[in-house]
Amino acid sequence: MWGGALVGFGLYAILDASNPQTFGDALGRAVGGLFICASIPFLGVGIPVLSYNTYKYIVHKGHANKRDEYQAALDRYKLRKRGGASSALQLMIFPELNFIEKRGGVNAVVRF
Repeated sequence: MWGGALVGFGLYAILDASNPQTFGDALGRAVGGLFICASIPFLGVGIPVLSYNTYKYIVHKGHANKRDEYQAALDRYKLRKRGGASSALQLMIFPELNFIEKRGGVNAVVRF
């Protein structure tokens, strides 16, 4: 981002100087050249990092799609193993111990 901005400012300063005989236009050309020179390290680092991140995003997106396919296959396998989509009532009963209030009990979870 900074490299592109510096190139843009440098080109604008160089191209805006219409009369190279005046001090202001000569200064503008010099500052434009400095901006373009200063943009080289930013572009030298920024372009490879941007291209690598784009590549990694594309690869990661492919891995995420493959993961979703594997998850869907696992869900289908679990559904087949369970015997289809049953609408039976599932009841889970488990003990509960509450050490803060020194009491215990039994909890039940009902799933449809």
